[in-house]
Amino acid sequence: MQTRGTFALALAAIGVLSLAACSTAPTQPVPGSSQPAPSGFLKDYSLLAPDADTPGYRHYMAPGVNAGQYRSFIVDAPVFIINTQGVYDALSPDRLQEISNYYVSRLAAALGTHYRVVQKPGPGVARLRIAVVGLVEAGPQLKIRDLVPAKALFNVARMAVDETPHALRMSIESEARDSQTGKLLGAAVDSRQSRTTVSGRDTPPSDDQVHALVDYWVARFVARLDRANGYPTAADE
Repeated sequence: MQTRGTFALALAAIGVLSLAACSTAPTQPVPGSSQPAPSGFLKDYSLLAPDADTPGYRHYMAPGVNAGQYRSFIVDAPVFIINTQGVYDALSPDRLQEISNYYVSRLAAALGTHYRVVQKPGPGVARLRIAVVGLVEAGPQLKIRDLVPAKALFNVARMAVDETPHALRMSIESEARDSQTGKLLGAAVDSRQSRTTVSGRDTPPSDDQVHALVDYWVARFVARLDRANGYPTAADE
């Protein structure tokens, strides 16, 4: 029973990994009061349950999913869902493409050790889908400076100058589905914040901030998947 649950959790967390055990981890949870509203990317948010060990992380695991049942994965490029209420500048397409490419390449590489990344549906193939639903800059006291928003996280032309350090906060919604039937295997929402900061609101988030968040989610997913399939992980060694 524990093995089945762990595997389902891994699928539900398509990007949510166990680097957090280290006190020097480059990311940290976001307070529950700062979670973004559901975007509509997932079909049923009522299935999600909070995780007692990880603030800001809610997940669902489908009953009857067994370890070893899915060993091949289709990795979809991330979807970016940005709040455009009001007059905001558009996000840079080049920067969004870089984030998308980085996520896909990192997840594919991490899965490649013990699993297969494929392009076509088939038996034992799960499709991994993820949406970036929140991009927020937060000040030193974790006060939101820009609400999700496109208001130019990646545009250096800001309306106001603030030289205090700012961290990048990112929220995701994710799911895994059977590639043939479309059956939901697991789903999750999660919010993390980078521990590194940039100075001033006229400075766009650094690659280090973005990559640290992506690396965390990729690593956590693969570590839980490995543990469910009997492979040793860094936490087990």
